[in-house]
Parts: sequence; structure tokens; C-alpha cells
Amino acid sequence: MAQASAQAPAQARVSLRERKKQLTYRAISDAAVAMFLERGFDKVSVAEVAAAADISKPTLFRYFPAKEDLALHRFADREDEAAR
Repeated sequence: MAQASAQAPAQARVSLRERKKQLTYRAISDAAVAMFLERGFDKVSVAEVAAAADISKPTLFRYFPAKEDLALHRFADREDEAAR
């Protein structure tokens, strides 16, 4: 129980800006993965992913420097979770 209460203040300190960044990252990620699974990586454009996430292409590239990163980041996220 003490551990849960120790985590709450850390989560409360996350700024609004950081929360928005996390939401944008997640929206891009979810849109890309769904589209890749539905149509295949090669048949989905970065512009389509950006439109589905309701952002511009330059914004997408701030979060994911290359199209391949849209697919590969999920593996990196899983490795980070496994290391914890």
C-alpha cells in the first residue's frame, strides 16, 4: 500500500504539457499500429497516420523520426517494460 501512495505524488507532478505529449504519442502509435495491421506497413503512408491521429506530418516526425519507428517502437516499449 505504501508503494502505491508513493507513486501517486510522482504521477501528480506530471505537467499538462507532458500529459499532452504522452496522449499525442499514444494517438500516433495506436493509429499507426491499427492501420499497419489492417492494410500492411507498405500500404500505409505517413500522411495517413498523421491524419488518423489528427496531427500534421511534421508533428508526427517529432515523435517518430522515420516510418519504421512507428512499427518498431512497440518492441522497444516492451523491452523497457520487461527490464523493470
